[in-house]
Amino acid sequence: GYQIGGVFHRAKLLRGGCATAGCRMELYPRQQPFDYADLYNVNIPLEPKGICLTRQGDAYFTDSFDKLDDTHYKQNGYCIHVNQGDLTVDTDATISGYVSVTPLSIRRDDRVAFELAKKNLK
Repeated sequence: GYQIGGVFHRAKLLRGGCATAGCRMELYPRQQPFDYADLYNVNIPLEPKGICLTRQGDAYFTDSFDKLDDTHYKQNGYCIHVNQGDLTVDTDATISGYVSVTPLSIRRDDRVAFELAKKNLK
């Protein structure tokens, strides 16, 4: 397996996608990947063709729940994703054979709404 630091240290990450996608060839500095984000999601296909800097895609699964008894359900579902070949989206890049590297944020609150509400509470 790969370690995130190992992937970044040995790879040239392309801003905005892969070179084969015709995107700009601005390389992230190989020694300072965590200058851009503290957390990354990395998806590695079985036989990687290269590495793409990606954004997070949408949910591509449908869920259904089958009742087993009065208190238990079994979750079923299947993938409904259609690969559009957009190598700037993590799902498409990985399905197309590329390692996808997506900068993440752990912040989930709405700061604008918080500040507006805070002003109105005074």
